[in-house]
Amino acid sequence: MPRTAKVHRLSALAVKRYVEAVHNTAPLHDGGGLYLRKRETSALWYLRMTDPSTGAQQWHRLFPDDPAGGYPHRSLADARSEARRMWDLRSSGVDPRAHRDRQIQARKDLDAATELQAQRRLSVRALFERWVATDLQPRVRADSKRMGRKDGGQFTRDQFERRVFPELGNVAIDDVRRADLLQVLDGAKQEGKLRTANVLLTDLKQMFRFALARDLVTRNPLETVLKRDVGGCVFQPIVDGISG
Repeated sequence: MPRTAKVHRLSALAVKRYVEAVHNTAPLHDGGGLYLRKRETSALWYLRMTDPSTGAQQWHRLFPDDPAGGYPHRSLADARSEARRMWDLRSSGVDPRAHRDRQIQARKDLDAATELQAQRRLSVRALFERWVATDLQPRVRADSKRMGRKDGGQFTRDQFERRVFPELGNVAIDDVRRADLLQVLDGAKQEGKLRTANVLLTDLKQMFRFALARDLVTRNPLETVLKRDVGGCVFQPIVDGISG
C-alpha cells in the first residue's frame, strides 16, 4: 500500500454518520487511496491509484460485480481488505484493472461454453420444434416469394410423432448417431414404405443441417446418407401405358 501521512483514518461510526448526513457529499477518505463516495441512492467504495505507465489517476470501484457492493452491505473493514488485495496486485506488477478485465472475459468465455453445451443437450423433439417454427411455417418474404411449407410442417410432424419421437424424441441431439437414425428409416423400409423413408431422410437431413448451421451440433449424422441407402428410387407402376 502506498505511503500516506496516515491510513485507517476512519472509524465505523464516522462512516455511518457521513452516510446519514444530509448535506455532506464530499468523498470520505480513509487513507491509502480508499474513499467512500455518496451517490443518489447509495454510498460506494473506491480506490484511487496512479497508473505507473502514464502517471494518470485511476478510480477503481470496489466490489463492482456485487449489486449490493456499497455501504452498509460492504463495511469499512471489507473495503480495507479489498483495497489491500488490490495494492498487493499492483505491488506484484499486475494492473488491477487489466486483471479484472481478464476475469470478466474468462467468465464470459465460460458462460458461452456452458450455453453452447446446454444447446447441444437439446432433445431431438426440442430441435424439431425450433426447426418447424423457424423454417417450416408458411410466410411471404418482402420480395413476395413464398417460404416454408403450406401445411406448416404438419405432415412432417405426423411422421416424426409416429417414427422418430418414440425412439429418439428425448435423446440429446449431440448424442444422436447415424445408426440411430438409420434404424428409424429402416423401420419404414421394412414396412415397404420406401417413399416415406425417402421423405423422412430428407426431413431429418434438413433438420440436422439447420442445427449444424446454428452450432447446435458438431456434425450432421446423415450428411453422407443417400436415398439409395434408405428407400432407393421409387417408381410408380405403369398399367396399360398410364402411370398409376
